[in-house]
Amino acid sequence: MYLVASNGLFAVEPETGKQLWHYPATGVALRGLAYCPGREGTPPRFFAGVSGGMIALDSPTDKPAPGFADEGLLDLKQDVLGDLDDAKIWL
Repeated sequence: MYLVASNGLFAVEPETGKQLWHYPATGVALRGLAYCPGREGTPPRFFAGVSGGMIALDSPTDKPAPGFADEGLLDLKQDVLGDLDDAKIWL
C-alpha cells in the first residue's frame, strides 16, 4: 500500500502495517497519488505532487523513476514563472 504524508511518500505492508520504505520529500500534496501498473520493460510506478512539481517513483523500490522528466522529478515551475521570483502551484 502506498501513502503520502507531509514528510514524504511511504510503502506499507497492508496486512501488518510494517513500513517497507520511505521516500523523504517536502511540500507533498496530501490529496493522493496516482498508480501506473507498468508494462514491458517499465516497472509499476506511482506519481505524487511535491514542492513545485511531481515525482515518479518505481513502486518496488523508493527510487525515482529513470526516464521520467529529470530522473523522476518533473519541475512544474520551469519555464512558467517568467519574471516572477516564485508562485504557488496547487496540486
